[in-house]
Amino acid sequence: MTSALTGWAFAPVSTEPYDPRWRPASWLDADWASGDVQIAPTRGAVLAWNAVTPPGAAILFEIAARIEGAWSPWTPMGEWGEAPPVAQPDGPVRRNLDVATWEKPADAIRVRGRRLPARNGALADVRRVIIACDAPAAQEPCPGPPAPGPTVFPIPFRSQMDEPPELAPRVCGPTSLAMHLAPALPGLRTADVAAAAFDARHDIYGNWAHLAAVASEHGFAAWIERHACLAEVEARLLAGYGAILSIAYEEGELAGSPIPRTDGHLLVLRGWDDRGDPVLNDPAFPDRRGDGVVYRRSEFERVWGGHGGATILLRPER
Repeated sequence: MTSALTGWAFAPVSTEPYDPRWRPASWLDADWASGDVQIAPTRGAVLAWNAVTPPGAAILFEIAARIEGAWSPWTPMGEWGEAPPVAQPDGPVRRNLDVATWEKPADAIRVRGRRLPARNGALADVRRVIIACDAPAAQEPCPGPPAPGPTVFPIPFRSQMDEPPELAPRVCGPTSLAMHLAPALPGLRTADVAAAAFDARHDIYGNWAHLAAVASEHGFAAWIERHACLAEVEARLLAGYGAILSIAYEEGELAGSPIPRTDGHLLVLRGWDDRGDPVLNDPAFPDRRGDGVVYRRSEFERVWGGHGGATILLRPER
């Protein structure tokens, strides 16, 4: 099952088949609060935002969860632009990079944001905020792809290993995003995407929310979802969305991968072959072997689903 998505739109936006149901939202000067949102009981969530942020401006987001009838303190969940350092409060909601978790199920959430102006007073133009709660586990075995026969979408391949040695091992996420942006922005370098997505707070380039935010700066709607089955993401490919998937595995768990093991790696899903195995662009390959590489479906679904089934979903703005 797909993660429960809640989305807020701050301006009229187009809606595609797998978008959240957009709730109208507006800023009160520089502040916004969502109000209470009822959710199916869950133990975690991930936040994303779509905005165009002028140089010097910033956005700060926080979430709170209602657990056993009591609201948690506000917890910082996203910083974008030239945001100041933020403190992490004590409480049941814990932030791990781009994911919030709590030990006991929550049945409601709140989100709020603050826009900090640049020196010239310019504020970020926020178009959307999206929160995805953890996906329930699949109740039945996952099906095969949603359409028979091979289906592979053309996405130009890039290798992260083409970047400078100090950067190459760290930029699977920016490289994957650059592949999706390349048709519309052929001159955009992977290093530029990496610099824009860099999470200085955690010293990483693979922050999911930051990658979605960079996509939005270049004219894409983007957010994070969690899924229990690969077929759910493949249905989104058929509807015109792009998908960047996050996997983690130990040695021997993903045959054919150029990385023996990883705590987290991002790559592009392009479709499936005639056997139903996923076809991907894997930026960890130093050469064209990563262009349309095929992994065994059962193995890939296990190393992706075991890492939370996280997917950065994106589509061009309409």
